[in-house]
Amino acid sequence: MCFVVQVVNDILPVKARKEVDRLSAELQDAQFKLEFMPTTTLEYVESLTFLDEIQERVCLSLVCVQNLNPSLFGGRS
Repeated sequence: MCFVVQVVNDILPVKARKEVDRLSAELQDAQFKLEFMPTTTLEYVESLTFLDEIQERVCLSLVCVQNLNPSLFGGRS
């Protein structure tokens, strides 16, 4: 059993670091897109598409969190 714990202790920080790096890059990209002021029709379409996609992802994330812990949203746990 100690071997399994050691493997988890070795792998978890590496996987966590990769996920943090991925999220940091995604957040920087999202911040740039949110601060960008579109001037052409194509830029407006891309901006609105991004907003639709990010709204859907946030809503899906909230549903996942709500399913894990309904008490956060006033439901029963």
